[in-house]
Amino acid sequence: MTPMAGVGFLLVAFFMLNSTLSRSTLLELAMPVKPTPTAEIPSHCCGGSALTLLLGADNRIFYYWGMGPAFTEDGLHETNLGSRGLRRVLLGFRAQPCPLVLVKPSDKVSYHQLVDVLDELHITVTTQYVLADLTAADKQLLVAGP
Repeated sequence: MTPMAGVGFLLVAFFMLNSTLSRSTLLELAMPVKPTPTAEIPSHCCGGSALTLLLGADNRIFYYWGMGPAFTEDGLHETNLGSRGLRRVLLGFRAQPCPLVLVKPSDKVSYHQLVDVLDELHITVTTQYVLADLTAADKQLLVAGP
């Protein structure tokens, strides 16, 4: 092989490798069809074994047990994002018979924080979770805090 052919093969290999490494990898987030306002959460979800996560500004995460209507303010807890915070809460919650996690991000939550919470759900093998909108009562809880 002549030196020019060798250089040609090296250039082709370099550009093929460069184009392969420059491809971006994206995580697709499949969202369900938005239900009608009158739709309710199915009764088989066992409202008592639901965990509601309220994502607030400044990486603050509040949680309470249940889906909300019969909730009292002394049941609101605050945690952080990490192995000793949200992960510990989710691992303890997995023992429930029908674990369902409601994730309710506020308008001030960054996309990065939402992805971090979804990563924690994936790490703890929480298979049933819902991304839901904040209700008026949830917004009041975020303002008041625990």
